[in-house]
Amino acid sequence: MEKNLESNYLMSGTEAGRPAEPKPPELTILTLAEVARYLRVHPSTVYRLIEQNKLPAFKVGSSWRINLEAINELRFASGVRSRGKK
Repeated sequence: MEKNLESNYLMSGTEAGRPAEPKPPELTILTLAEVARYLRVHPSTVYRLIEQNKLPAFKVGSSWRINLEAINELRFASGVRSRGKK
């Protein structure tokens, strides 16, 4: 009986007869310094983009956080492409 209760507890929503809860989207959140390294620019450039509302960001305490998806949208919207081999 104890094993049955444990297996019911470990079952997902649909297996246990309940509707499955949607999973939150996977987000990659970077710090301002990580974004600067990713874009190969000075951190003040990233800060300026945030201040000009060109790069959406939010603060955690006194540190800025930026979603990787927002960075990539900015890159592709501005026509910036990687310089890899063709």
